[in-house]
Amino acid sequence: MRFTFNKLTTMFFRRLHVLTAAGVAIHVALEHLEKTEVDPDFRQTLEDCVQDLVAGHSIAACFARHPRYFSTLVTELISTGERTGGLVAVFDYIATYQERHLKRIHQVVAALIYPSLLFLVMLGVTWLYVYILAGKNSVLFASLGEATPWPTRVLTGTAAVIGAAGAGDHGDRQTQGQQNTSVATHGPLQGVDESNTAKRPPKRA
Repeated sequence: MRFTFNKLTTMFFRRLHVLTAAGVAIHVALEHLEKTEVDPDFRQTLEDCVQDLVAGHSIAACFARHPRYFSTLVTELISTGERTGGLVAVFDYIATYQERHLKRIHQVVAALIYPSLLFLVMLGVTWLYVYILAGKNSVLFASLGEATPWPTRVLTGTAAVIGAAGAGDHGDRQTQGQQNTSVATHGPLQGVDESNTAKRPPKRA
């Protein structure tokens, strides 16, 4: 079992806890939350829960019919709260847990932003060196008469292979395009010349 929640359910359980802790009946609280809900899908879910509750179903059973918003663990906790008379404490526990979990998610996302930017910068610097500076450095080392360091040789070789592959593909596409253009331009004329030659009578000796 696990929690299935988002900002909608987190705010819902917090508001439900506040209303029930103030002494508002559960069906009245649900009706108020259903009328003030902005999200249309979740508002329809709350409306269905209110109808089921009025029809005589338990709160846990009403929520269990909508697993998209209320997980099995949530409904089991609510069922326990109904049996023990501690629904208000259960609503507070669920809301607090979801708030803490969302806070941790936001903290993790915020902590990953800076390393992600550094990784993108590193990729940009690597691309700049491989495609632009590696060849120039090899020429510089050769002109100085010194041996090229092995990391530079590896990067230079990689850049040469990638550059040759890219140039080969570009050259093949360019040659194919020129051939297509030549056929499209001269093909019909050659066909006319051949037909005219075939129609000409042979020269007598």
